[in-house]
Amino acid sequence: MTVDNEKNPVLGIDLGTTFSAIARWDGREPRTYQTKGGGDTLQSVVYYDPEKTEFLVGKLAYRRGLLYPENMVLGVKRKMDDANQKIEVGGQLFSPVELSSKILERLYSDVAEKFPKGQFESRGTVTTVP
Repeated sequence: MTVDNEKNPVLGIDLGTTFSAIARWDGREPRTYQTKGGGDTLQSVVYYDPEKTEFLVGKLAYRRGLLYPENMVLGVKRKMDDANQKIEVGGQLFSPVELSSKILERLYSDVAEKFPKGQFESRGTVTTVP
């Protein structure tokens, strides 16, 4: 069986406090994917818009959060050690895991969108939370 390390890679995700990144293993070394914003990293910022009931992640989330700080979460990774903790964002309560998952979803979708629909699927993922 031939493995396509580009379309079916093993992914590595660094869920960082300030910035997060996603890379693939090409069989010899890791290769970092660019995010939609064009950089190697994504700001680990989550913004919840209560009117649209949608999440923004990254630079746009940070910019929007400067205008509406009650809807923004920074450093959510630091709060993941308490499974019972809830964080109020935009008048709603979310767990740190729920909010962190938005960062992971954004990283994955940034990569998947580089390929024709249905032609990208990870063979596995390793996530670090240093």
